[in-house]
Amino acid sequence: MPKTSQNSKTTDLESELAGLQRRRSSLQARHDAASSAFQTAASARRTLLTEHDDPPVKDLAAADRACREAQDAMAAAADAGQEIQARLGELGARVAALQRAEQREAAAADLEAQAKAVDGIVARVVRIAADLDRARQDLAAAIPPQMAELYDPPSMAGWNGEMALLPRFFDARRHRIIETPLDPAVVASRLAGHLIITALPTLAVVDAEQAAAGHIAGQHTPVLAPLDGTTARTALSDPMRAIAGKLRKGTDRAEPKLDDVRYGERRVFVTEPCHYRDGNQQPRILSAWVHDIPAPVADILMESGLALDPDSDEGQAAVEAVRERAATRVTQGDPLDLHNTRDLGVDLEAWRHAEWQRRRAEWLADRPQIAA
Repeated sequence: MPKTSQNSKTTDLESELAGLQRRRSSLQARHDAASSAFQTAASARRTLLTEHDDPPVKDLAAADRACREAQDAMAAAADAGQEIQARLGELGARVAALQRAEQREAAAADLEAQAKAVDGIVARVVRIAADLDRARQDLAAAIPPQMAELYDPPSMAGWNGEMALLPRFFDARRHRIIETPLDPAVVASRLAGHLIITALPTLAVVDAEQAAAGHIAGQHTPVLAPLDGTTARTALSDPMRAIAGKLRKGTDRAEPKLDDVRYGERRVFVTEPCHYRDGNQQPRILSAWVHDIPAPVADILMESGLALDPDSDEGQAAVEAVRERAATRVTQGDPLDLHNTRDLGVDLEAWRHAEWQRRRAEWLADRPQIAA
């Protein structure tokens, strides 16, 4: 879907969502007004029935009618409000799914732009490599054949930071490994290679014979195949574009599994003894002290005002207060159990299932063809 079209669709849905929210507010106001009218009518009817032995029929009928009309208005507003709320939930999910699709589209477009930039720079490197090869050939032509044996690079020239060169790529006399007659072409190639790898210290060069020897010795050294601008795309930028395609289609993430739901631990100071159930549904009792507990439990404690950050000023003061009370306490209190501690109502296994269902619902919302 084109990005502009998708943005337009999201904007339309957001406008519809805002309209439904206004309608919900209006219905709530109508319900509140009808409720107030009912209270007034019911009070008037109550007065008629309690203050008169024989209430005027006309007045009582009017009070009954006012009560019925107010109740009908309340019921109508409540019924319409439920319908609007259901539509809001459905529309909100659609808006969220479209927003996630827009985020995926933006990420995919960015990755494709980066892949295009890589291709452009690779083309530049290819041109530079071609210029280098022509320069190497010119260098070979400039070296007098009888002078080739003079080529003698520094003895430690193979080391550059953490990188080492194989001598056979540039050595001439003192460390000659392969007894190859040195001619201008060989010297030009080795000198060019020496200059290149000195300029690119992270470049590691291994020739086929050395790799084969290492393989026999148990050192598996891959030998790279020749690379040009076209094959460079398959090595880097094409995989980047493939990931962009998966991002756009929403196939970059596998369906969430229950085993994927994990939670870490968080250290908190518990202000009131309480308990929860762990992943095996066994009760875990927490005293009023510092605990390393599952993050979902810690979050609920913090949100409920039953825990403090032990590193905060308030948390450190609470820890010190508990220490002072413990130092002056003569007897120990009753042991903590499920009856004298607050039940947090947290079951970590149920939490994992709920979190898994939430993640799966979000995943399916991005893939309506699967949900159907």
